This record gives sequence, structure tokens and C-alpha cells, in this order.
Amino acid sequence: MLTHDMQTQLQALLELVPDQIELQLTLGEDSVSSELEVLAQQIAALSERVTLSGLPGTAPRTPTLSIVSQQRYSSISFAGVP
Repeated sequence: MLTHDMQTQLQALLELVPDQIELQLTLGEDSVSSELEVLAQQIAALSERVTLSGLPGTAPRTPTLSIVSQQRYSSISFAGVP
């Protein structure tokens, strides 16, 4: 899903993130949910600071990707696939 150039750029940006972040997914049974899962796995593989939560998300819409910072007690969620 991410091109090599996109992965390189994102990896450089993730190195600037000061805290550990967690990607939480709320998925359905559709193909868009599968796409979002693949995207989240690719992002998590780019940096040791990014982990993919093993717990299912609880967002009201599927698919949803939530980016969570436990250290800062903050999060942001995106519904759908960018």
C-alpha cells in the first residue's frame, strides 16, 4: 500500500516522534478493513516507537485507525483508509 518513497519519508518522520505510540484498529469484515490493517502493519514496521495494539478498537465506525500516546494521554482517530 505504501510505496518505497512513502515508506522512506514516513520512517524519517517517525524518528522525530518523541514518545511511543500505539496504533489501535477497529475493523469490520470488509476489504477496506483489510486494507487498513495492512497499512497499519506497514507503519508499525517502520519504527520501534510504533506498536500495533493486539486489542480490538472500540470506535463506533469501521474501519477506524486510532493513534494513541499513552505518555501524553492523547489520541486521534481516522475513519476509513487514507
